[in-house]
Amino acid sequence: MCKLLMALVCAAAPVAAQAATYILDESAFNAALSAGSASVPLHGIGFGNPINTSNPLATGNGTYSGTISSTGGLFSLVGALSTGNLPASIDISFAGSPNSVNAVGLHAGATDFFGNYVDVPVIVTLDDGTTQTLSTQGFVGFVSTSPIATCTVRVSDESGYSSAYYSTIHDVVFGEGTVPEPMALSLVAAGGAMFLRRRRQRA
Repeated sequence: MCKLLMALVCAAAPVAAQAATYILDESAFNAALSAGSASVPLHGIGFGNPINTSNPLATGNGTYSGTISSTGGLFSLVGALSTGNLPASIDISFAGSPNSVNAVGLHAGATDFFGNYVDVPVIVTLDDGTTQTLSTQGFVGFVSTSPIATCTVRVSDESGYSSAYYSTIHDVVFGEGTVPEPMALSLVAAGGAMFLRRRRQRA
């Protein structure tokens, strides 16, 4: 029976090949962040103003800092940034940050020539290889057990999407966070322990 419990726990355990945990719920991600994180809301910019935002765009709050860039430049949308060329990715780097960044969250999506969001897959990747694909515009956050150096957002190459639509981001936040406990693992372990306890009582 101990072998059964061990098998259940191993099945529920997170894969250790990637150091970062991804979180699709924005509230849960914000709850994992420590105080003092840097926020880049991008609410103050408008469509095509400026047409080519400073590339790379320096951002941060003095405690945590980073740059946002793209090959061929960044294009300003309403409260968002997209790539200026096709195909291209948006690259966020935390090199030179006064403090190590181990958490980053953002809204990612794809837009057409007129800045309208379209429902095509977008891939968000960290430098350690952790990857999350969003099927449509949405939020994704990552919290890692080690420093995050870069975060890249790109439209999927599937069906030629990357040559037709622009990688787009808004409401970026980064800083330091705590990796959430794997709830599923805790529940399985607790349930298995209770099962064994009852078994022993009957014996």
